[in-house]
Amino acid sequence: MPTPAGSSLLTAIGGAPMVAVVVDALYVRLTTDPVVGHHFHPDRLESLKAAQRAWFTAALSGAEHLPTDLAAVHAHLDIGDAEIDTVIGHLEAILVANALPTRTRTAVLALVARLWYARRF
Repeated sequence: MPTPAGSSLLTAIGGAPMVAVVVDALYVRLTTDPVVGHHFHPDRLESLKAAQRAWFTAALSGAEHLPTDLAAVHAHLDIGDAEIDTVIGHLEAILVANALPTRTRTAVLALVARLWYARRF
């Protein structure tokens, strides 16, 4: 998704280094959250974070094809809207804590929500 200035959202948030910061902070929050924590087995955290970094990097760069099919990797889980709202809320808090501009935060959150809900199962 290009930004109004023509650059990608990946560039707007600070590139791969900021993706790593966001993903690390997100998994700290997710693994300790009572609403969603049960979905994250400690033995899988490093592979989950690597996959999340790859997905965010591709999605924020505007890639035509994302590295992961969200429906396929989440098909075995019972994920409801409250859990999605929790994850997106944590993502928003992390973007705020890292002082990303409101316009950039809004664009990132809109993209993530759109891509998640597009895969409805």
